Amino acid sequence: MARYIAVGKETTYGQDVAQTEYVDAIDDNLSADNGVISDQSMGARGNQKPAPGLFKTGRTFKVIVEPENIGLLLLALMGTDTPSTLETGVYKHVFTPGAAAQYLTLGGGTDVTGGQRTNPGFAVRKAKFSSSPGAKLLAEFDGFGKSLHVDALASPSFSTKQPFHHVHSSAKIATVAKTYIKAMTIEVENQYEEEDYTLGSRELRSAPLKGFLVKGTMDVLFDQLDTLKLFLGSTIAAAPLTTLTKQRLDLTFTHDILAGATQYFQINFIMLETLFKVRKDSVNKRERMIENLDWECFVPTAGTQFTIELVNNVATY
Repeated sequence: MARYIAVGKETTYGQDVAQTEYVDAIDDNLSADNGVISDQSMGARGNQKPAPGLFKTGRTFKVIVEPENIGLLLLALMGTDTPSTLETGVYKHVFTPGAAAQYLTLGGGTDVTGGQRTNPGFAVRKAKFSSSPGAKLLAEFDGFGKSLHVDALASPSFSTKQPFHHVHSSAKIATVAKTYIKAMTIEVENQYEEEDYTLGSRELRSAPLKGFLVKGTMDVLFDQLDTLKLFLGSTIAAAPLTTLTKQRLDLTFTHDILAGATQYFQINFIMLETLFKVRKDSVNKRERMIENLDWECFVPTAGTQFTIELVNNVATY
């Protein structure tokens, strides 16, 4: 059995490269469309004379986040990585939104001999990170490829590092840890030009980047008024204000296993300026009250809109 996700970093869009990282994913869902062209005419009631049209292929997959199984996927999501050395053999990667996309050659192994389904020119369209009590940190990726190839199966070697889970987590509002936060999701979206087809080819010519969006949700214990006041506009608001104060959000996972002599494995999500856009709560008998908040991260006046920091033993991506 050889089920896996295989990841390679492309230097030219859509040109296959060897996959150098393997991910023991939860699932892998591949779709493809031949874009068959057919028509009806006066001589027949049914569609006839089919011809191949524009080829499209997409992929979604879910991963349990570990310190060393996620780096290339984060690079494809964000576009830019600035690494630094924290101590011998321990590195910090700072992923930020880039002006140009990083494309992948993404393969998926199956139980069928010669059955790796490979997408060259794979672009990460969306990623959703989820953290909740009693659960490991999950990442769901959605994207599209330039083409679909059938390749030989690889012999994958998976990371042996332990995953991040809720015990490792700390959530902050305005850089202050808040123990009333129960769960968070972070959704990152890259907007691409996905219709760059030209005469003479069925496949995408390119997939240039357009917009970049970051949003998410937060569930909090409704035994405090901090988040309700922030939703209304400030830390002291008692009614809707005419100006809304943006807040920094952080979601950090610091492993209890050392990456080196003093540094621990870590992943940190930093949303520099966010607003709570929608909220709701409900009172049901004597059940614990929960407040549900939807937030969005905006381009700040200074600094980086959204950053992911990763500490591990990998020198470079």
